Amino acid sequence: MASAVEAVSLDGLAGSINVHLSALEGAGMTYGEMQQLAEQAEAGWQGQAGQNFKQALDAWLANYKQVHDYVDLLNQKMSAHLKTTTQTHEDTSSATSSLVSGMTTPIGLQGF
Repeated sequence: MASAVEAVSLDGLAGSINVHLSALEGAGMTYGEMQQLAEQAEAGWQGQAGQNFKQALDAWLANYKQVHDYVDLLNQKMSAHLKTTTQTHEDTSSATSSLVSGMTTPIGLQGF
């Protein structure tokens, strides 16, 4: 039996996927906004300070994209896990339902 830490409900997993998907969409929008700001800054900021800022912002954007990609991967894996877990639950429920409907009332043994 799974401990409370290990137990996962299908509704809870689906809710968690929605939270991650929302975070992923938000991160994508923020990344796009930061790219636009970087382009605007680059267009108006010349010299060494501008180059240093551009290098720092490019590194930040690369790291931010990596975080976005990991959240996307996490979401994909959680979605696949939910699909597999849901199918397993449905298959198990169907099999046990068939088993119960096919069972007969036990016959008592004489003398016991």
